[in-house]
Formats: sequence, C-alpha cells, structure tokens
Amino acid sequence: MGTGANVNAFFGIMTMIIAIPTGVKIFNWLFTMYRGRIHFTTPLLWFLAFMPAYVLGLMGATRRLDHYETSTGWHPFFVLICVGVLSIVIGIILQNIQLLVSILQRKQNRDVTGDPWNGRTLEWATTSPPPHYNFAVIPKVEQRDCTILDF
Repeated sequence: MGTGANVNAFFGIMTMIIAIPTGVKIFNWLFTMYRGRIHFTTPLLWFLAFMPAYVLGLMGATRRLDHYETSTGWHPFFVLICVGVLSIVIGIILQNIQLLVSILQRKQNRDVTGDPWNGRTLEWATTSPPPHYNFAVIPKVEQRDCTILDF
C-alpha cells in the first residue's frame, strides 16, 4: 500500500483475522450449492453482489487501492462493484426509512385483532399481547387449523 510498517502490520493482522470467517463463508456458499438446484434468491444474488471483487483479487487487484492502470481491464469490474454498493446503500436507506415510519406510526399500525399473521394456531388464539396465564379455559382442539376452538 505504500504506507508505514505499523500501518502495514495492523492491516496484515486484521487481514489474517478476517481470513478465517471469509473462508468459512466461501466454503459455506460452495457446499450449499453442491449437488443442489441453484435458485437465484437473495442469498445467491448477494454472493454474485461479491464475485467481481473476488475476480479482481484473482486478477491481482489489491485492497485499498486509490488508483489503477487502465490497461489492466479492471474497470468493468469496479463499475459493477460500484453498482452493487449503490444498490446496497439504497436498500439500507429504504430500510432505515421504513424503520423510522414504523416507529412514528406505531400507534395507528398496532394490531388489535390478536392474530396479525393469520396464524390460526393456539399461540394466536389469545389476545395480543398475551396475558400472563395461558388460557382462562383450556381450549379443545379438534383439528390442526385452530379456527374452530371450543372455549
């Protein structure tokens, strides 16, 4: 990187600490896909928002690079990584906006039915929030779907 020995030592140690979880992550991805049917769901797409960085590493790009030669052919990969980073930032911003809206509108969005997920099980057959006791009268369950309960 062209920095001093102390900075290089710090980043070298940090790289070694990060290497083990990264290896576990990569092998987890590989063994997850081994002999399986690949579905392009969010986790796999996340693995693909990382592939250009791994390809650049194999091509010789170093981390924390402030400039690079244009003759290396790395520019399309860096642009793809930039698009991925922007999509992640947009997602984080939207998630934070949703969290803020949920906090600000919690009174009018509060569930009053006791079953916000239409669960139809005993957990949702009581009020929300549930009382300290389970049920005043033990319900008689005659089928798996608990829409008909005999209290």
